[in-house]
Amino acid sequence: MKNLSELNKYIRHYKGDGINHEKQTFTGLFSLTPLLDKKGFEIKFKAVGNDGTVYHEEKSLLAPSMDEKLCLWNFNSNTPGLVPHELKNTESRNGSLMTFVFGFNDTNDKNAFREEVAFDLWESGEVSYTYSWGLPGGDFQERSGVKMKPQSDQTLSWPETVASKLQRSFQLYSDLIDFIPEEALSQKLPGLPSNTVGQQLWCVVGARNSYLKALRVGEWQGFECPLAWDKTNSKTEVKNNLEAIANEITSFLKKSSEEVSKEILTDLHEHEIQHHGQLVRYLYGLKLGVPESWKKRYSLD
Repeated sequence: MKNLSELNKYIRHYKGDGINHEKQTFTGLFSLTPLLDKKGFEIKFKAVGNDGTVYHEEKSLLAPSMDEKLCLWNFNSNTPGLVPHELKNTESRNGSLMTFVFGFNDTNDKNAFREEVAFDLWESGEVSYTYSWGLPGGDFQERSGVKMKPQSDQTLSWPETVASKLQRSFQLYSDLIDFIPEEALSQKLPGLPSNTVGQQLWCVVGARNSYLKALRVGEWQGFECPLAWDKTNSKTEVKNNLEAIANEITSFLKKSSEEVSKEILTDLHEHEIQHHGQLVRYLYGLKLGVPESWKKRYSLD
């Protein structure tokens, strides 16, 4: 789902100050984690008062239903059970890049409990989380909300830190392959010794595949690339291979423990970033333009 892909850029932990329906201030702690090759996401949220009181604790699932409708399967300490909220719209509000609004029951039906949960994505990297509800016989209105900033890597465990950086790298490569025209894959830098753009990405695919094998057994097993050399000029082949192995790595890291080799995982991340720098040279040298996410990440023109 296209809407879900937008959330990949916001996979991390967040913290901020909010206010609840009783006008009590709280600290909001929020995290977004991908599930099952990014087919869904887990949301963890806690609202903690200044005296340590937990006003709200939540573990929810954001995933499609069987009929492919995106839902927030909301499970929190203030309701008696799991409450499915169906996506109502993704229109931006108050200057956000995108806002996911999930609803349970008709907001105009005063005979029933009804609720909306809104999740705002901001260009600054911040997120907002807002609850609006109405009890049977009562008015429907916004009750509590919090805007939260992404937290530094010091708040994450070591595997979470590296995994979050790899997710960012994977998304940048995905944005790149979507951005460039297919003919660019067969182009070299003019007047300089170089391979093609597609062959650069062949190396990225091969490294992902080879480092994943090394992670599984704890030592280097040699280089092997599943992308055929003569397919490096095919946008479909390159994109599918990049994404398939990225998903395998993500799944492996979610299941792995702190015992995963830090050296091998760091080497994988270093290789990803090394090719970022090389590919920026290709983007400028071949006058291909620069994807927006790359401009933002590396302050490019």
